[in-house]
Amino acid sequence: MAQAAIAALDRWVRDGTPPPTAGRLGTAPGEPARLHLDELGIATGGVRSPWVDVPAAVLSGLGQEASPGPAFLFGSTRPLAAGTLRRLYPAGADDYVPAFRAAAEQMADAGFLLAEDLEEAVAVAFASFPE
Repeated sequence: MAQAAIAALDRWVRDGTPPPTAGRLGTAPGEPARLHLDELGIATGGVRSPWVDVPAAVLSGLGQEASPGPAFLFGSTRPLAAGTLRRLYPAGADDYVPAFRAAAEQMADAGFLLAEDLEEAVAVAFASFPE
């Protein structure tokens, strides 16, 4: 994603082609403002990655407040429970990897993932799926 963002910025500066855009992150009503989360606890809206749209874990950009040092600047990753993975992907990696590939292809088509990074992303997803 970072490489696609840098390439888009380069095109924008060189020839005026604007970078791709995405909707805003979803927010829940109330004060203070907070992110709207789906049933898995993943923020809705924003730039979607295959790791978010086809999750094997809950990725959060929210800081780790209780952590010492600069760790509060980083997000967190919480693996999904085995039962949740079975519900989402009954055939395990045989369901997960094609769904991940489709999401990665959509992301590449939208300009948020370089086409040359797609196969590597799918390989990482396959290798990291918990079975």
